Amino acid sequence: MAQLPVPAILDAALAEFAEHGPNGASLRDIARRAGVPLADVVAAGTKGELFDLVMMTETGRHLAAVAFDPTDPAGYIEAFATVLEEQPLLARLLLWHQLERSSGSSAGVTLQAIVDDRVDQLRQAQSDGHLSPALEPEVIAVFTYALPMTAAVLPPQMAASLGGQRWSSVLAASMRRLLEA
Repeated sequence: MAQLPVPAILDAALAEFAEHGPNGASLRDIARRAGVPLADVVAAGTKGELFDLVMMTETGRHLAAVAFDPTDPAGYIEAFATVLEEQPLLARLLLWHQLERSSGSSAGVTLQAIVDDRVDQLRQAQSDGHLSPALEPEVIAVFTYALPMTAAVLPPQMAASLGGQRWSSVLAASMRRLLEA
């Protein structure tokens, strides 16, 4: 990236990418929304680089407080799903990343490194007797990402059928039962 974009560009890029995805968003629309010349947006890098920067910035900002505890994957699932329930733009950004940018992007490489590290932590927690070996650590690691993402796509009608419970709480309770089996 040539230069770090100003906050207005990042905010506009977040809105555009969340609404249209990285393939559907345009640098021209980002510039218009940010109220800056197109040249300022272009100076920030390619559209793919800008998407990756926005994704890494947003995930870092909202998920930094969600600590991963390998002895309590259900707690992490609940915390991550809660963030996605409360931050729908982040949820959409992560979905778009999966749909259009998951391979070859810097964010995708970072996500894979996180998953690999979690698998190692979960395996160690199982080895130390702190976590049930009922599921392979690779499966649990995938669950810690995939299950919270369902908060982003849960239709309101289905959410209403939960009897007032938050989806994040339902996910965590279900994961705890699964790990106890």
